[in-house]
Amino acid sequence: MSPRAPRSFRGAALWLEGCACSALVLLVGGGCMREPAVDLGTPKREYKADEYAKVLKRWTRQRRIIKHFDTNLEVNVTYFSAEMAAVHAAQHAQDYRLSRGERRRFLAKRLSEVGARHEFLMAASTADPAWNDFDRKETIWRLTLVDDRGTRVTPLVVSNISVTEVHRVHFPYVTVFHRLYHVLFPRQVGGRPFITAKSRWFKLVIASPLGDTELAWFVTEHDRGGKGEGLPRPEPEAGERPARAPAPPRE
Repeated sequence: MSPRAPRSFRGAALWLEGCACSALVLLVGGGCMREPAVDLGTPKREYKADEYAKVLKRWTRQRRIIKHFDTNLEVNVTYFSAEMAAVHAAQHAQDYRLSRGERRRFLAKRLSEVGARHEFLMAASTADPAWNDFDRKETIWRLTLVDDRGTRVTPLVVSNISVTEVHRVHFPYVTVFHRLYHVLFPRQVGGRPFITAKSRWFKLVIASPLGDTELAWFVTEHDRGGKGEGLPRPEPEAGERPARAPAPPRE
């Protein structure tokens, strides 16, 4: 019996690309691309607009869920750290020719926003448009943010954003096939900070009956004060599995 064809030309293209990626995984024993470690500290300098593309790449992760030869989900996610917010503010200031005072105010506003919540920009494409419903209360998807302590939280807010040309310029992974979402998680859980510069890693887990995937960010060691092991993991509660660390980035 021949394999079932993907649902669409878009699905076929993504499926073929996914197959090529899977073949590369088998050959080199790792991911399709190296994912850089990130710095969760406060920026110590002023960023320039010409650094934007490099910083965007550092804070963006891309995954696909391929099942029965269909690309059920293709997702690109950018985490808005203080660094990402700062360089995005620099790009915004150049695009709109802001004065130095306007730039400082815009940057302060964005740093305040990302300091209050964990903020992600997520572009999602699905084989069936009806599946692309992350912002619905009865969505088929579950989003979970996990840290290296084993803490798991679900979003405070998942809101759909109308895609504009500004989004396509600033976030080149956004295409006509994607829906764009603004996803917010709390920075404190149970009265304790959740994901800090002392964390070793954190990951966004996307799961549904259509499949699941993880997007991970590994934190640079100097953020944790050297080569220490970071914050200790709490003992899991009865019946709870401890957090599984994502596969480390390839060197």
